[in-house]
Amino acid sequence: MNWTAASADSWLTVTSGSPGTGSGTITLNCAANTGAERTGTVTVTAVGATGSPKSVQVIQASGSATTPVLSVTPESKNVETFTLTVSNTGTGTMNWTAAAGVSWLTITAGSFGTGNGTITVSCQANTAAERTGTITVTASGASGSPKAVQVIQASATGTPVLSVSPTPQNVSGASGTATFQVSNAGGGALSWTAASGDSWLTITNGFSGNGNGTITVSYSANPGTAERTGSIIVTATGASGSPKIAAIVQAAGGGTVPVLSLTPTSADVSALAGKTSFQVSNTGGGTMNWTASTSDPWLIIVSGESGVNSGTITVSYGTNTGSAERVGSITVISPEATPGFKLLMVKQAAPSGDTPILTSTPFVQDVSKNSGTTSFLISNSGSGTMKWTAKSNAAWLTIAAGNSGTDAGAISVNYEVNTGAARTGTLTVTAEGAFGSPLSLEVKQAAGTVETPILTVEPTSRDVSKSATTVSFNVSNTGKGVMNWTAKSDVTWLIIMEGNSGTDTGTITVSCQSNPGDSRTGTLTITASGATNSPMTVRVKQSGASNSNPTDISLSNTKVAENRPAGTRVGTFTTTDLDGDDTHLYTLVSGTGITDNDAFNIVGDELKTAEIFSYAAKNSYSIRVQTDDQRGGTFQKAFTISVTFANSPPTNITLSKNSVAEKSASGIEVGTFTTTDPNPDDVHTYTLASNEDSAFTIVGNVLKTRKIFDYELKSSYVISVKSDDGNGGTFGKEFTVNITDVNDDPTDIGLSKTSLAEDMPAGTTVGRFTTSDQDKNDTHDYTLVSGTGDDDNDAFSVNGDELQSARIFQYASQSTFYIRVRTTDTEGRSFDKSFTITVSTGPAVTFFPENGAEDVALDENITIMFSKAIRFLDDSEITSHAENEQCDWQLRSF
Repeated sequence: MNWTAASADSWLTVTSGSPGTGSGTITLNCAANTGAERTGTVTVTAVGATGSPKSVQVIQASGSATTPVLSVTPESKNVETFTLTVSNTGTGTMNWTAAAGVSWLTITAGSFGTGNGTITVSCQANTAAERTGTITVTASGASGSPKAVQVIQASATGTPVLSVSPTPQNVSGASGTATFQVSNAGGGALSWTAASGDSWLTITNGFSGNGNGTITVSYSANPGTAERTGSIIVTATGASGSPKIAAIVQAAGGGTVPVLSLTPTSADVSALAGKTSFQVSNTGGGTMNWTASTSDPWLIIVSGESGVNSGTITVSYGTNTGSAERVGSITVISPEATPGFKLLMVKQAAPSGDTPILTSTPFVQDVSKNSGTTSFLISNSGSGTMKWTAKSNAAWLTIAAGNSGTDAGAISVNYEVNTGAARTGTLTVTAEGAFGSPLSLEVKQAAGTVETPILTVEPTSRDVSKSATTVSFNVSNTGKGVMNWTAKSDVTWLIIMEGNSGTDTGTITVSCQSNPGDSRTGTLTITASGATNSPMTVRVKQSGASNSNPTDISLSNTKVAENRPAGTRVGTFTTTDLDGDDTHLYTLVSGTGITDNDAFNIVGDELKTAEIFSYAAKNSYSIRVQTDDQRGGTFQKAFTISVTFANSPPTNITLSKNSVAEKSASGIEVGTFTTTDPNPDDVHTYTLASNEDSAFTIVGNVLKTRKIFDYELKSSYVISVKSDDGNGGTFGKEFTVNITDVNDDPTDIGLSKTSLAEDMPAGTTVGRFTTSDQDKNDTHDYTLVSGTGDDDNDAFSVNGDELQSARIFQYASQSTFYIRVRTTDTEGRSFDKSFTITVSTGPAVTFFPENGAEDVALDENITIMFSKAIRFLDDSEITSHAENEQCDWQLRSF
């Protein structure tokens, strides 16, 4: 751990010890105090360390010639009779008093005094365990007052007193061991035992002992991002101070592994139907996605079936109608967490006696803001006869049917439209003598359109002269809905002339009587029932006939940038003065805090620079200013003016990577932003100025996706990013994020023809395969594969993209065949599909002249008739010809 120490207070100087590594000592030099008591701060910073930065307060006593400082020594006593010494370590007169805070302490001398003195205290004998009391010394107006002195009285002789040290112990986030010392701070025999209160703490030695002993504890590594505290409980029966809790505070771990935690882990419920809840939390680091499920039919998860990191699982359970108690479980699973799953147990009591059991389905109905009707089914899940009645407890709920019944029945409820916030109404079902009676049912109605007025009054204050006058205030409703308001004066000299009340907007006119005395302030109270900001108070401040001195000076700004020209305006002075109509003159004067008066000028009420400042040379200046009301009243005050570093804006933004693969999960990292800035110590924040399709988000300096991309739909996105250095400097730049193509699975197979004529030779082409694939340039291989629909794969073969017969088919033997085909692209991605191939009968053929006819002339036409359409063996069509048209094709097989 590397650390540095620094103080922002000019009177505190770190003289040695900074910077440092590991453990070390810081030495400070404090300048002499010439004024009132003051407090400074030393800040120790260790980058990356838990608890950094740490601030230490230094309180310096007053140096004023009139401020006493109360000191009482010693600050604690553990004896039975003693004296305390009171002294004034400051200056001025100090009157003091002393009082005991418990009955067993008595001040026998020195209960009051002036300046230095002695307090004598008597302690009653202690007959029990060790006890603590206080003596409080008070000196009005003194620094350090009051002071409390702790008095610790030992236990009675023979009584053991349990002591465990050290506690707490601070340990690192890694696994390790720690030890605690057990001792008897009293008398008698001390017998003790130790137990761990947390699963990550294990006692390896010192489970028990007599008298003094050592407890050794091993602790596991902290997987979380937060500090955690565990406890070792040490118990000694009959000993004072038992039990003692010894704490181990473990620093945060690496924070990369989620830790699944459930609270509580079990619930004991009654036999009646109802609901119970469990809290899920990630006590580790990273992101924990979880799901909850149950296999027990009497348990229903009504909310919280899944979540990220923390959440609530709400479980409803039915009435137990069995004779014994029953136990169900809810399984919570988070694959990335440790442990990967946990069980929640619900144990339900058995019903008692042979009695009716009143129950309802459901217990809660959620309805919209509009008017409507809902219902509940009442049933007797026990034995015997159950007579029941129902009533509504909300004016907006009316029972339309089912005010009463026997055993089973339905309650129909009408609900009115909701014009306000979300609301819940209840029904009470009563069945005398039944288990679970009375039963409360809920109707939860969504919020309607809520109109809330907002009370606004302007201005909120008025300063007026001592003479009689009138002032006005404007009232308005800056919200929605109707706002009725009233106004009231809280003093007699302010009289409301107009605007005692109104609706929404209006004006309140007030008459102020002449003021013959000192300055005074009165108030008006404006009230609007149901409105935001109601009631509001406005102030009227009236100056008086006699002058009042100014009481404070304010400067609107106390910082000026380096390198600004002389004459630069720093800020404007204002004066707090009961005389509201006084005008004030401001001057630089001598006194405490005048060190840098020469570096500034006052022009009117403005403070201006008299030179050019350099942050590196000096960044803090002290001046003293006086305000004069020009009626004899003055007030002085010292100011510190800070010189700020002149910022230069960023000049460029770079993105480490500007592409992301399609189909990647939402929320993945694209790249990291880096800013080029002349000021190397600036810390930059990044925002999206424009975000095409809201496709991205920025977390810290990391660009992440917000959707799953499809290259074929859109291959690039344009975003505009702004870098802000936190000191007013910004830079914007446009980036194009490219979506890279990822090979897609084929999605379908087509076959050009799915039928084949019988008697065709083996190797006849049935049809050609084609593949549907988003990747247009992919080529595909086709194979016959096993699976659903592969019954007749052996009757066919695949040649390239052709399906061919592997034998001669006969329609009469089998006319339908089933095959399963796989298409595989160039990257091995595949798709399977089943096809049905049918075999058709051949056509009937007739000849003219008849087949086998004799005496056919050489020039006579031969007519061949087919009973159905035919094709040549190469699957080409036979061209039809008109009657008597000469054919131009040669004799072929078909």
